[in-house]
Amino acid sequence: MAAVLAGIALPLSPVQILWINLVTALTLSLTLAREPAEPGIMRRMPRSATEQVLSSRAIAVVLTASVVIGVATFVVYLLERDRTGDYAVAQTSAVLMLALGQLAFLLNCRLLNGSAFTVRVLTGNRNLWISAGLLMALQIMFTYAPFMNDWFDSTPIGFHSWALTAGLAVGVFVVMEGAKAVIRRIGNRTPREQGALPAGNATHRA
Repeated sequence: MAAVLAGIALPLSPVQILWINLVTALTLSLTLAREPAEPGIMRRMPRSATEQVLSSRAIAVVLTASVVIGVATFVVYLLERDRTGDYAVAQTSAVLMLALGQLAFLLNCRLLNGSAFTVRVLTGNRNLWISAGLLMALQIMFTYAPFMNDWFDSTPIGFHSWALTAGLAVGVFVVMEGAKAVIRRIGNRTPREQGALPAGNATHRA
């Protein structure tokens, strides 16, 4: 929508969007199904019976990640388009950015209630590496297999495009860790503020 309003050609074609949704659903989504529980889960307060399946904190994280990954993808598209003058290269790089950005966010999601700046985020679930390897294999096929180039209007890309997308994927991970910390702080502060009694009421009850 932003591209249309700005008068810019769409960063991704409908069939490329279908591709990235399919491969991430078949790889990254399945990883979370075998994800072990986070440390300290038994020390948390029980969920309220009236609480939604997705808490406001989880929704805030997901929405923030959508914006961050979307912006990173759009930036890659614009940079590669201006650098090469080739829309196919720009679109293929943008698809790769979406894949790597979602892989980075998967690492963020492994420790939603704590910092993912720890070695633990890379251990404890071997399916993570299987899924990541499968995702990369599919992306390499999408980028370099001639029949995939014909089907999806993709094209081979060089080292610069891979380095750019990988670097921005690391940036997505770092930005989302900062966003998680802010959202956690706001979420932890709100219940205390709601539970605090005004000074007058506290004196009256005493």
